[in-house]
Amino acid sequence: MSHAIRALLALSILAAPGAALAQCTKDSDCKGDRVCERGACVSPGERAEAPPQQLTPPPPPPERQQIVRAPARSPFPPARPPGEWEVTSRKNIVAFNALATVQGYLLALQLQNNFPGLSITQFSFLYERAIAPNLSIYGVLSPNYWAVPGGNNAFYMGATLGMKFYFFNEAPSGFWIGGETGNLALDIGPGLILEGGYQFILDFGLQLGIAGGLAISQFGPGLGYGGTIGWNF
Repeated sequence: MSHAIRALLALSILAAPGAALAQCTKDSDCKGDRVCERGACVSPGERAEAPPQQLTPPPPPPERQQIVRAPARSPFPPARPPGEWEVTSRKNIVAFNALATVQGYLLALQLQNNFPGLSITQFSFLYERAIAPNLSIYGVLSPNYWAVPGGNNAFYMGATLGMKFYFFNEAPSGFWIGGETGNLALDIGPGLILEGGYQFILDFGLQLGIAGGLAISQFGPGLGYGGTIGWNF
């Protein structure tokens, strides 16, 4: 019995300091409107406020992908940057005018009443040199041989110099207008030709061209045409 009493006294001694330190265990232990807060009587305004809840900011919205639209294609060839024409353009053309031979044959047919049996053989050669993105100079040689049965054969040489203006700065390729002057082909004599046309050049150098215009000479105005095939270098 004495051992049990001693154990109870020891427990009460150990618990006493904790009970002495606590002012209250419930709100009714406190006077007035004071309340029990963690073993101490405190006024309602002195209550420890719960720490504010930290709000996690919402994640940023995903970035909108910008749609890049391709620029609208222009129907015209793009202009070359300054200086590129000097590096990339092949500026020389040597060509043969196949329609000049046809012109000689047709003229001979028209003159058959005055010169029975007349034949006119004509060849025409052109050299062109581009000197600026929209400008070129050129020369044309057109030897032609007139033959009449019984003699009176004759040889003539047409020789002219001219200039072409290219609309799209791609000389010597594309649409152009220009003119040439000198001794015209087919024995027409001195004169002037105002003309225009289109010149097409393939990537590997083949040149194809078509032209037409008005020839003015001592015989009056007349229409002319030409079709060339040649080489660009």
